Amino acid sequence: MKQGMNMEKQNRSELKFPTRMSMIRYFLKGSTGWFMLSMFCMVMVSFLELLSPKIIQFTIDSVIDHQVSVLPSYLEWMNAYTELFQKHMIYIAFIVLMVALAVAVLRYGYEITNAVGSQKLIRRMHDTMFAHLLRLPFSWYQENAAGDVLQRSTSDCDTVQSFLAEQMTTLLQILFTITLATYYMFRLNVRMAIFSFLFLPLFLTYSLFFYKRVGNTFEKMDEEEAKLSSITQENLTGIRVVRAFGREAHEKQRFEAQNEIYSNAWIRLLKILAGYWSSIDFLAYLQALLIILTGVYACIHGSLTVGGLVAFVSYNAMFIAPVRTLGRRLSQMSRANVAMDRIREVMNAPEEQDESKGKRPPMNRDIVFNHVHFAYDDVADVLKDVSFTVKAGTTVGILGATGSGKSTILYLLDRLYPLTDGSITIDGVDIREIDRAYLRTHIGLVLQDPFLFSRTLGENIRIARPSGTMDAVMDAADAAALSPAIAKFSKGYDTFVGERGVTLSGGQKQRTAIAQMLVRQPEIMAFDDSLSAVDAKTDALIRAQLKKRTGQATVFLIAHRIATLMDADQILVLDHGQIVERGSHEELLAKNGIYAHIYRLQKDAGEGENNGTEA
Repeated sequence: MKQGMNMEKQNRSELKFPTRMSMIRYFLKGSTGWFMLSMFCMVMVSFLELLSPKIIQFTIDSVIDHQVSVLPSYLEWMNAYTELFQKHMIYIAFIVLMVALAVAVLRYGYEITNAVGSQKLIRRMHDTMFAHLLRLPFSWYQENAAGDVLQRSTSDCDTVQSFLAEQMTTLLQILFTITLATYYMFRLNVRMAIFSFLFLPLFLTYSLFFYKRVGNTFEKMDEEEAKLSSITQENLTGIRVVRAFGREAHEKQRFEAQNEIYSNAWIRLLKILAGYWSSIDFLAYLQALLIILTGVYACIHGSLTVGGLVAFVSYNAMFIAPVRTLGRRLSQMSRANVAMDRIREVMNAPEEQDESKGKRPPMNRDIVFNHVHFAYDDVADVLKDVSFTVKAGTTVGILGATGSGKSTILYLLDRLYPLTDGSITIDGVDIREIDRAYLRTHIGLVLQDPFLFSRTLGENIRIARPSGTMDAVMDAADAAALSPAIAKFSKGYDTFVGERGVTLSGGQKQRTAIAQMLVRQPEIMAFDDSLSAVDAKTDALIRAQLKKRTGQATVFLIAHRIATLMDADQILVLDHGQIVERGSHEELLAKNGIYAHIYRLQKDAGEGENNGTEA
């Protein structure tokens, strides 16, 4: 990710989560107790499973072969009942049954506590990330792909949750099992135990080598999966555009190409995994075979009983199993580390800071842009020394070519972008000193490509003012010339608009966004080419209705169609980030400059003064 993502260059003290562990500790709040219980259950399972080889040894040596069996202190009581066990093997079976039943109960307890802890963990991760994403600045979203952000907040969180849920509860079990298994192996036969341990460096060395190779592969896979997600999301949300322009074949080819890259990354990973498992299995089988051969030799020469051999082989299997799966756990750790870093990058992105003592001036006052400069990431200025005043209750029209800085003016006013230089004031108060939430509540911003939620038309219109009545919703729809379209829908205001309003046309989405803003009735209304997708007649109708309903509101009106702007109290013409002309419609025509030239071109094309007269 681009903005705020290079944590190596950031001062760690400034980061919310300077390390992976600090982030994990934060996410584990509320679920630690459940994981501790699951650990306890799993350790007890391991303890009982470690009894089984000793019981088998006792059965073979003492009961069947009539030899003295060496038991741990907590099982020595069984020696007193050797004669009873010899006559009644059912008692041995009963002990085995009780152990098995206890293991089953404890495993059930482990599954329940681990599941609860896991769900509390993932819920906290999702809630925290979602709340954080809502507080990130607008500029951050401009610089980061939605598909990548979505993957980080969903699948990456799931990867971390899965890893922690397994690792936290099994790590202690593994250490406990290895420790006791090692103890019993040395008690049974020191030479065989040492021989078994000789293979340990081979397992560890090969697993660490594997870990380094697989880490980079997982990171590459996540990157390619994020790209694939972005393509999928773009096409699903923009299906209307894809169909309208006949781009199905192109997008299919684009998806298949990226999917091939992702699949090849998986194949490379699977080849590494296959090589590791075949090699590690060979070492494990070789070690087990040599242990058995050595044990048989020891039994023949009387240094080990048959029951002892069976117990030793069982403990060796318990010892070698976690070592054998070390590569798998390291690969899981590698992927989890990649996922943690990706999540941490998002969580460390600086949030918009809420001003606890921000000012709340009256918003129906003059707005002044004073020597405003703005640039994205220190590149060429988008706005250069822009200064103008908008009197309260008046309308300012803004005209300019694409990239001239028109929209940026509105984004700066709404504090979606921070000012590079200069100031913007409302009633003499710098907007940087105004409470951000208060400011945005009193500014209605309608974008050229508005976003609609996957809800009904009525819910989308009311979303800016949930307390608004149905009468207010219908009145706003009338003002936005949306009512005729709604009347044609079988479900009217209960019509589901689909994701991002996919079931609506571009003009219907724009009119819905206008209705959203009118329901809210803010003191400042800003239209960012919000009528570009409607025909000239509908444009004129909407403007006529807006005149009646804007009341004392201050209006910013951006448009490419001069008919939309000609009734504004003042019109600004922007070129390469600078105001090159300003004045009323008549004054600008008299200057015979850029504005007049565009007006004549549009008039000749049938978009000129006639439409404005109708308004």
